[in-house]
Amino acid sequence: MPTVVHLAVVIPVFNEAACIDEVLESWRIQLDGMSIEYEILVLDDGSSDNTAALVDGMAARWPRLRVAREEHAGHGPTIHKGYTRARGDWILQIDGDGEVDPEDFEKFWALRERFDLVIGRRIGRRAGASRRIVSVIAAFSVRLLFGPGVSDPNCPYRLWKPAALQNLLSAVPQARFAPNLLLTALALRRHLRIHEEPISARPRRAGTTSLLRWKLWRAAFSTVFGLVALAIDIKHRREHA
Repeated sequence: MPTVVHLAVVIPVFNEAACIDEVLESWRIQLDGMSIEYEILVLDDGSSDNTAALVDGMAARWPRLRVAREEHAGHGPTIHKGYTRARGDWILQIDGDGEVDPEDFEKFWALRERFDLVIGRRIGRRAGASRRIVSVIAAFSVRLLFGPGVSDPNCPYRLWKPAALQNLLSAVPQARFAPNLLLTALALRRHLRIHEEPISARPRRAGTTSLLRWKLWRAAFSTVFGLVALAIDIKHRREHA
């Protein structure tokens, strides 16, 4: 494990045994090639397949890889835990399904000094109709309640300055379904320096999404509820400040 960590990478995983070794190896090649002092934190959200064993095996050979096993709580709470445990001069959050390209990271890293948050905007994303509709609802809700500026507010490819992230994280309950969406909304409301960078969206390498169609619609409701609750909380705090 490096003594100085310039970049902490947070990766939540759940039942990604079919692709997680390939995903992690692709990031190892990318980050080693950029000569960055980094640490990767994989949080296993109670996988029922062989994900944990595969990641443990890689960690035994790769000192920069740290693994945390969690009780199954869902993708959102696992991301939140990862953010609180990450240590580094910058924090990158990605998902472990292989749908984002490590090669895009060079653009993010080049922008790190100029922005509090560099967030991806997925180009050519191939998602089912239900998932696309949920994404549109989320983006519209953020724009309506918190203002314009980010077109893909829940994108799982984001580089944070830790001070900016920690100032926002305390306002987002750990149990929320989509903490990244709420953090983006808060960043917009607080007028942080945000840059949206186009990234290539790749098909899932293997496995299946953890959200079935009916769960996606429940997720859409939870997303809107979380954004409305956050907007009300901000308004309440202002009125009683």
